[in-house]
Formats: sequence, C-alpha cells, structure tokens
Amino acid sequence: MDFPQTSLIPSSLALSKYFSESFPNFWWYPYWYLGNPFNYLIGPVVPVLTTILSNFLPFNLSYLLLLILSFLLTCFGTYFFLKKLGSLKKEGIIASAIFLILPFSFFLLNFQDGLHHLAFSVLPFIFSIFISFLGKKSLKIDLLLCILTTLVSLIDISILPILLIGFTVLIIIYREVIKEIESLILRLILIFLTSFSLATIWYSLGFWVTLMQNPSLGGRTLTNLFSYLFDLLLNLLPLAGAVYVVRFKSFNLSKTLQFGLLFLISFLFLSLVRFISDPDFILDWISYGLEIQFAVSIIFGVLISNASSLKSFILTAFLVIFSLSIWVLAISPWVNKESQTYKQTIIFSLEKVFPSDRVFLSGSTVFWANSKIDISQIRGGSDASSIHPFWIHGAYQIREGEEALLTDYWLQILGAKYILVNNQASKEFYQDFKNLEKYQQFAQVIQSEGNFLYQNRSSSIARGVDIEILNVEKPKGGADLAALNNYVSFLKEPIDYHLDKNRIYLNLKDNSSPLWLAVPFNSNWRLVKGEGEIVKDPVGNLIVKRLTSQDKQLVLEYKKSIAEIILPLIVAAFLFLILINSQKIYPKVSKYTKYWGLRDLED
Repeated sequence: MDFPQTSLIPSSLALSKYFSESFPNFWWYPYWYLGNPFNYLIGPVVPVLTTILSNFLPFNLSYLLLLILSFLLTCFGTYFFLKKLGSLKKEGIIASAIFLILPFSFFLLNFQDGLHHLAFSVLPFIFSIFISFLGKKSLKIDLLLCILTTLVSLIDISILPILLIGFTVLIIIYREVIKEIESLILRLILIFLTSFSLATIWYSLGFWVTLMQNPSLGGRTLTNLFSYLFDLLLNLLPLAGAVYVVRFKSFNLSKTLQFGLLFLISFLFLSLVRFISDPDFILDWISYGLEIQFAVSIIFGVLISNASSLKSFILTAFLVIFSLSIWVLAISPWVNKESQTYKQTIIFSLEKVFPSDRVFLSGSTVFWANSKIDISQIRGGSDASSIHPFWIHGAYQIREGEEALLTDYWLQILGAKYILVNNQASKEFYQDFKNLEKYQQFAQVIQSEGNFLYQNRSSSIARGVDIEILNVEKPKGGADLAALNNYVSFLKEPIDYHLDKNRIYLNLKDNSSPLWLAVPFNSNWRLVKGEGEIVKDPVGNLIVKRLTSQDKQLVLEYKKSIAEIILPLIVAAFLFLILINSQKIYPKVSKYTKYWGLRDLED
C-alpha cells in the first residue's frame, strides 16, 4: 500500500529504512538538508521497532501496524486513566469508544508523520501514574515516571509540552491531596532533568541547541516562542484561575470532567496562539487535533453515560453522523489513484538524476521521495532539526525568488545539480514554485505532465576552492547578491566524489588545492584516509585544507563522538542519585523553596 501524497509518514518511513539498512553506520543522514546528523531527525524507538517488524512484514505495513496499535493503546490507556480519575466503568468504556470513532487523529495522518500519535498513545498511562505520584512519595513511582517520560521523548520530542500541560492540569485538580508542594515540584523537576539527560544520550546536546535556534512556529525560534507564550500566559493565568475557581467549584464537576475541560481549553488556547502567529498556515494551527480529540472523548464519555436515554441517543447520533462525514474526507486521500500515478511520474523523472548528485525538490515530493528512492535533496522532513544555517534562505530564493541569478548561485552553494519544477498542470498538491520563467536558464532534462527536471551544469557537491573563500563576508540573507556573487567566484571545477552513508570519498588530482563540499560542517567529521584539516566556511559548508599533494583519495567519515554519549550518561546518573535520595535532601533545601510561593496552592 501507499500513503497519501501530503502525508509525512513516508518521511519517518525513509528514516527507519535508512537506520535498518545502514546500522551501525547510520549517524549521518546524507539525503536531507545537504546532510544532517541522523539522531537530530528522529528518536530511536520507531526505527528499532519497524526494523524488528520488517523481518515479518514489509516496511510500509510495519509502520502502519505501529499506528494501528497506537490507536488501540490510546483507547485502553484512556479507560485506565479515567478509572484512576475515579470515573465509572461505563464512562471509561464510552470515552474510549468515542476516541476510536472520532476522525481527527486519523485525518491528521494525511499531513503528519505519525510519530506524535505513537508517543501520545503512552500519555494516558503516564497521566495515571502521575496521579499516584501526586498522592504519595514512592521511589518506584518516581522511577516509572522517569522511564516512561524518557520513552516518549525518544519517540517524539513534540510530546513533552503535552506532557507538561497534562501534569499541570492534574496538579490543579488534585491540589487538595498534595502535601509539601515544594517537595513534589523538586521531585518532578529531577524526573524531567533525568529523563532529559537520558534522552540526550541519543539526541546529543547539539540537537537541543539547534532546536532552540531554528525557526519553529510563526517564524519564531523556539527560544522566542517560549518567551512569547510565557508573557501571554502571565496575562491570562489570573483570569483563567478566577474562572476555574468560580465556575468549576460552583458546578461541583467530577475530576474526570474537570480534566477534560481544562485539557480542552488549554489546547484550544494553544491552537489560537498558532492561528494568531500565522493564520495562513492551516496545518500548523490544527496540529493539536489529537489532544482536542482526547479531551472531547473524555467530556462526551461523561456526558453520554450520565445523561437520560433520550439525551444519550441524541449525543451519540450527533457524534456518529458528524464523525462519518469527516471520515469520508479523511480516508479519500488514501484511495486516491491519481496521487499514486503522480508519484510514479516523479520517480521516473528522479531516476534520471545520477545517484550521488543532489536535486532541489519542493511540495509534497520532499516528504515522500526518500521512502522510494535514495536521493540527496536540499529540503527534508524536519526543518527545525537541520544544522545547515543557510539552506532555508537558499530554498526560499530558489522556490519563490524573482532573481534568476540568485537561483543559480544558491543551487551552486547548496550543491544541487538538478531542480524539479512543477507548474499548474502538475498533480502536485502544493504549488510552491513561482516565477517559472527563470528556470529556463537551465538545461531541461525531462518534461512530464507539468513537471520539469532541469540541470544546472555549474553545480556539484564537491569542488576545488580558493582558500580565500574563508575570508568572504557572510551573506546577510538569501537575497544578498553581492556577497553570494563574491562567494561563488572562489569555487572551482567539480571533483570526483562518492557519497556512501556516513562517508564521503574524494578522488583527487595531483595538486594540493583545498576542497569544498556542499555538506554542513560538524565537529564530528573526521578524515579517515589522507591528510588535511576540516574547517567551516562563511555559509556553513565544509572545506578540507589539504596538507599534501600526494593523496590520491581522501575519505571523510561522520561518527558520533564518545563524549556525546558519556557526558549526558554521567549527568543522568548524578541526577538519578539525587532523585533516589530526594526525601533525605529535601529537608536541607526546604528553607530556600519557601520563597517560591508555592505553598499557597496547598490551601
């Protein structure tokens, strides 16, 4: 089977396949963003599980099976969680059934990669354990919470804000049973820090730094986004608190209904924030559909189970009719034969590209191409995780810029020898390319049904270079024509090269000219054959300063350093020791925590 054209599931599938086929040399992924550390792009849990399942099933079906199991696990977890909240058995069963019936989570798979769904399936169990955590001090509960938090982090880190919001809601609901709030908060901080350190063994510290620096929402970096949300929450929290105290207390709602309403309000609010940040980016502000579906399932589960027979029938009928209409929309892309034909057309075009050459793709092809063919491209399926500082500037100019010369320069700087352009006649869902006439400066390789493959003969991933390029001024942006012209002027003739997973082979002539690679610089690159020094140029590409002209071949290898594994492991072990001794340590630090002002929450 195949996935919808717009789905990001093939992105996760491509990464999982690469992990399976390249193990243990999987640490560098050469096909996205001019190359990127593999561990920045995905956690280890899904690639490992799909690799195991692929011994019995095709890769596509292995991933699909994981998604199906995640839906069932969420339903079972919802029932278990509601029982922990004190719900009747009937409420838990109905809420779980409603979650399975509602179509939003499945609809999102038309546009998401499924990793968030897989991580979310564990959340109801974590919430259940967290209720026990709030009621009593237990090292077993602390450790279990730490292990499961680490697990979901290693599936998909986007689940962490959801986890924090859920914990906050439960603290509000169970505030009357919480004793020594500062002690509880300290334990929770230690659990999160330990989980963070354990997850960093895989992701590495550099990943978190990259994530904080790259644009993530509405053009904001994650750092600026947190600041923006914090300011917004400070203004809204007093109002939200007042509404909660007045309304919820007067209605005497059950803990289950309180959780459902607060969880729903939280994610409706966050969806509103995303809408305000970028109203045109529909897929961004509907991305909390899974969380909203979870909350709605809980609310309707309580309402239906406690309503009269007539009201229960009306609510159930409304949900079924509404869900069926959305299910039709959700399923239709999965059976769209026109979309599958389009993919076959594109793959036929991309097969004209030499395996070691790079191509610029845009639209949906970016996300599914690497699940079908090993091909290096400029874009990829996880923009916030990319380490190249200028690819996004270049991609915008290539795709939407008006200046033909800028397009030529950026294709050279990013090492893309080919570009696949779609016009209105194409079956491509996203029509990204503008100013189509500028691409006529390049040699047309193939044309098929509104899709044009062009070649830029000046481009190559590996070239000789004048060492003076290191002194070139860094471009101020994607449209800095003068700086880009100066940069490109130092690039020389292409050299023979071969990309092989985490290695780059360079076949040399008899000279000691420095070598330029359209590959992101990273301190983990090493020369394993030949002599030279690896340095970073002004746009973030990699340059090899040769020390001798005798080498006929240089081989560069990317491998995660031992320090990136050992250091977070040591930190995690240290935090773990503090965690298991937290009950002894707390009395010594309690005199400082009284200034936090948290004891008022116990009242």
